[in-house]
Amino acid sequence: MLTIVKSCNFETMRSRSAADNIRVTFKQAKIMTNRGSISITVNDQSHEIVEHSTVAELIEQKGLRNRAVAVEVNFVLIPQTAFDQTVLRQADHVEIVTLSGGG
Repeated sequence: MLTIVKSCNFETMRSRSAADNIRVTFKQAKIMTNRGSISITVNDQSHEIVEHSTVAELIEQKGLRNRAVAVEVNFVLIPQTAFDQTVLRQADHVEIVTLSGGG
C-alpha cells in the first residue's frame, strides 16, 4: 500500500501500514517541535524545513532518494558522499537537479 503522510509542511511518501504512518507522523511532528524550522530556497522556491536538516533529508522529503541527483548549496556542488553530513542553514540557496535519459 502506498500512502502519503503530510505533517509539518512537508510530504513524505511511505509504503507502510496505517499504524506505521501514524507513528511516523507523530515522530515528524515531535522533531519539528524540538528542532524548530528554517526557511531555505530550493530551485527558486521558498521552503520551510526542520532546523538542522541535512541534504540527504531534504532529498528524501522531496521523494528523490532513489534517483540520480546533483545538489548545489550556495553555489557549491555537494558530493553525494557528503549529503548525510551537509546541514542546511537559514536562508541557504539549494539547487537540486535530477538526471534523466531519453532521446
